[in-house]
Amino acid sequence: MELLAYTIVAGVATALTRFLAYFVFKNNTGSENLLYLQKNSGIVIMAILLVYAINSLNVSGVGLGVAVFCAILAIGLQLWRKNFLLSIALSTILYMLYMWAKAQGILDGFSGL
Repeated sequence: MELLAYTIVAGVATALTRFLAYFVFKNNTGSENLLYLQKNSGIVIMAILLVYAINSLNVSGVGLGVAVFCAILAIGLQLWRKNFLLSIALSTILYMLYMWAKAQGILDGFSGL
């Protein structure tokens, strides 16, 4: 029963965060601050995700190099194409392919991988 209460509270809080902005900002569609947030919030969110992902990495040597390369790839793709889905998806796929190859032993012949 306690879990149900937590789930309901989390659902209501999520719904409020989604819909409250429409009611608060419905009369301020031309606001400079709102336009600035709309233009720059995506890159800020992406930067936070990259810092969070890199912060929890426990790799060394080439593994760290691959992780940093993927982060640079994500930032470079974003600056070039201005497409968050493309930036995050390609760098994530590349890193997952590296991790898969490492787990399968494909990279065992390479020193430091």
